Amino acid sequence: MSEQIRTPEQIERRAGIVAVLSTIGIMVFLAALLAYTYPEFLPAAPEKTVRLFLRAEDGETWFNVQCSLRGPTRVREEYILAASRADLAGYRVTDSVLKRIRWALGRVGETETLKVTQYYRGADQRLLPVTVTYVLLRERGEWYIDAESILDGGYEQFLSRRGRADA
Repeated sequence: MSEQIRTPEQIERRAGIVAVLSTIGIMVFLAALLAYTYPEFLPAAPEKTVRLFLRAEDGETWFNVQCSLRGPTRVREEYILAASRADLAGYRVTDSVLKRIRWALGRVGETETLKVTQYYRGADQRLLPVTVTYVLLRERGEWYIDAESILDGGYEQFLSRRGRADA
């Protein structure tokens, strides 16, 4: 059982390597935590577009909502009319974590989808969950939401559920 004797230089070098690797690990962890907590600071990704869109809708800034939508003017106006009649209470991204990690790494196509459960307040103040599949289109590096996909998927579901809940 022979023990290796280390010189003070070797000890210092090893301590330096450990310090550098620990610092890199902490920085990577903090960057991931920041990206998860504040996705609006990430490069334009499909999820960021949907989150900003829902934040604008919740704040009833209809100009920002319209700027995020793509499709015929009639469909965008119908969407905004339907959205103004509903009370969005919150939302939760329910799509695959692996898909979201792939997006964060920059692996995206020209068309992507994102599933979101949106919660609307009904006439009796109950929360009505509606699952919406957002279809996102990339044009010149920016992401836009296909208006027809959410008009058919989200608000019509909500309004029909609200009608059943009111009856």
